[in-house]
Amino acid sequence: MKNPYAGIPLAVWLLVTVTLISRSGSMVLVFLSLYLTQKLNLSIIAAGKILGFYGLGEVVGSYVGGVLSGSYWLF
Repeated sequence: MKNPYAGIPLAVWLLVTVTLISRSGSMVLVFLSLYLTQKLNLSIIAAGKILGFYGLGEVVGSYVGGVLSGSYWLF
């Protein structure tokens, strides 16, 4: 029996792996605001700024990842 995943390029495998890692880290965000406000005693505004910077980094990282995944010279 032939492996159904044998024809998938390396770039696709890399993109799927990076996306899985990124989405796994996003599950922590639900609890990060609680940790920042209750355990570290930060204000809600400070916790919001920290989560906002995370969101900005996620947007920039997604854009850069998309540009890099479209570059065939890497593989």
